[in-house]
Amino acid sequence: MLFRILPAVVCMLTVSACNPNKRSVIDPATLQTPATAAVLHYVIDNCPQRKEAEFAVIGIGENLGQPRPDFVEQFKDVKGLEFLDHQRVVAGMVNGKSRRFDQQTNKPVLELQIGSITETVNGRQEAIAAWAFKDDAERRRLEVKEKTGGGYEVRELEKIPIPNRNDDRRNPGN
Repeated sequence: MLFRILPAVVCMLTVSACNPNKRSVIDPATLQTPATAAVLHYVIDNCPQRKEAEFAVIGIGENLGQPRPDFVEQFKDVKGLEFLDHQRVVAGMVNGKSRRFDQQTNKPVLELQIGSITETVNGRQEAIAAWAFKDDAERRRLEVKEKTGGGYEVRELEKIPIPNRNDDRRNPGN
């Protein structure tokens, strides 16, 4: 009897392991590398809301964990943008819309996220990164390639659609 059930159990375990909705936990340390810093610099440089923002915060991984101070230090050269500690960023409602802002100045915060990066294959990696500011946000899939002389080349592969943070239609159960 056991020999008849065993193949079915193995099959079910194999299928459940391939579940695309089941994400493996990413170690935040693997997302705080020179390559991911290059990705976030690319996102900042190409963010249409960048000129309006004075403050920014970096989120690591899908859960937007706090980065190490030495990782944030790599962004001190970004002119006109002060990078905040997570404790200074709070959520609130402004004119009926959800906002993230600096609790000391009440100014909106540009949220930056490095969601994932793949292992290097043929000198290339792929990263998922995003930004959000007020009602606008964008997520991108990017290719990262190390340059022979140092540094990284980043290019956009695609924009990944994301719902507006204040769009009531994004949660149909509500």
